[in-house]
Parts: sequence; C-alpha cells; structure tokens
Amino acid sequence: MYAAVLLLVGLGGVLGQIAPIPEAPNRVLSPFVRAHFVKTTDDRIYVTDRFAHEIYVFDNDLEQINTFGNIAMFDEPSGIEVLGKFIYIADVNNGRIVVTDLDGNLVRTFSSLGSGGEHLNGPRDLTVGSDGNLYVTDCMNNRTAVFSTDGKYLREFGTGVFHPTGIAFGTDGRLHVSYKPFDQIHIFDAESGKLLEVKEGIPRPKQIKIDDQGYVYVAATEKNGQGSVRIYDEVNYNHLKTVQGFNSKNTFGVGRSKTGMLLVTDGTEKHLYGYEMKLDDLKMRKAYRKNGPGH
Repeated sequence: MYAAVLLLVGLGGVLGQIAPIPEAPNRVLSPFVRAHFVKTTDDRIYVTDRFAHEIYVFDNDLEQINTFGNIAMFDEPSGIEVLGKFIYIADVNNGRIVVTDLDGNLVRTFSSLGSGGEHLNGPRDLTVGSDGNLYVTDCMNNRTAVFSTDGKYLREFGTGVFHPTGIAFGTDGRLHVSYKPFDQIHIFDAESGKLLEVKEGIPRPKQIKIDDQGYVYVAATEKNGQGSVRIYDEVNYNHLKTVQGFNSKNTFGVGRSKTGMLLVTDGTEKHLYGYEMKLDDLKMRKAYRKNGPGH
C-alpha cells in the first residue's frame, strides 16, 4: 500500500499540504512497464511505454481507448507529437521517427541510426513549430534536429551540448530544450537556432510542457533523489511550485490536458497520475498502477 503526501512548494516555502494520495481504482486500465512521455490534444492523452514498446491512448477522463505498437514498430518509443491525421513518435534505439495514423497503423518512418545530417541517435522528444516543421532532441548526437513532416532533414542547432532531452515551444514562439546532466533549460530562437537564454538550477529536467497561459511544467529529479514536477512562469522562470510525493526517482513525463488535468508519469513505480489542478490547488483525480490497489 502506498501512502504519499503532496507538498506544494513555492518561492515562500510550503504553500499547502494536500491529502494523501488515495488508492488506485479497482479497474487497472494501463499496465505500464515504464510509463514515459506524455502528449495531449483536445480530446486525447497519449503516453509512451518505453520498455513495452507501446503507446497508450486515453480520453480526457483517463479512460483507456486504445493501445498500439510493438518492438517491430519502434524500439523504446519516447516523445510523441500529433499533427493533423498523423502521430509522430521518437524511436530511441532505431534512431528514427515513426509515423502512424490516429488509430496507430504504421504509415512510414524517416531518418535512421547514425551521426549527423539526416541521421538520429537516441531521439528523445519532438514538437512541431509554427512553421509546420518537427524539432527533435537528438540526444546522443548532442543537437536539436529539424525535419519537415514528410521527413526531409532541414537543419540543426544547439550542437555540442550533451544530452538534450525535453523540448517545447513557449507562447512567444521561443523553443525550450532541457539538458538533464547540467540542470539547465536552454531557450532558442527556433528560426535562426540562436541561443537566447540559459536557465539554471532546474534539477535533472526531462520532459517540458508549456501551457497556453505561459506556465512551464518540468519533470525533474530533486537533489534528494525524489521525482517531482516543477512549475515556472515562462518569462522569468520564477519557481512557482514543486509537486512531489510520487515514491519515485524517475518522474519522466509531464503534461496538461485540455480539461486542466496535470499528468505525471512515474517510470519506477509504473504509474500515470492525473491531478485536477489549479495553480492554488491540487487534487488527485486518478492513479493508474501496473499491479492494482495495494501493490
């Protein structure tokens, strides 16, 4: 049985204590092996299960509606983007992007394992820009690579900085990229690739999400080794809150659904957490666990 308490920590210290996380529902809807990154659309929530080589699809009430994928389709899926009628998935170990239709049927792939140019090595996350192109954190090639949605390699930037991981566009069009080994998020002009700012002191940041109001959500690992979600404002990166209590050192993914739910993946404990959230309140909505209540 799990007993965890969420603490909201802001600039002035603890803002409030929330009731203990309740037991998981009796119905186990998502048997993750390692829940990883999150993508939300108007009516869908996608979660990559990196070690099961699958994608889980939920509605905004966290009811599971589909699962697709296998190791023949992708070997450790990570970041995911949805654009029009297609889903784009970072295939870590094959060094490529896998494209499916909205039902999860394979359409095509592009790129291949290698170094530089059109090749990728350990792609972690991807997002689409206002120019309609895909921006990919090419982790082991130490860069951000840009492709058209039909797979044409266009350019690269942010080269030479080790291990880019999460990636997200802000409301002002600037591109935010996390660098886990350095506790940093770098902010780029996406068109020119120029580095504009470096935000430091963000502990082991992984996936980043920025909502329409300009709040930045970062899946992090605190200095005590515990997983967390840190929330910042987009403009100055003022640290607004830290959400903890996941019994995990591996908070990988974070997202915000269109209904306002905060979504957190816990890779070690194999959970997807969903919280009804306002900036002055957090309330557990549901928790999905691999082994059901009490395990």
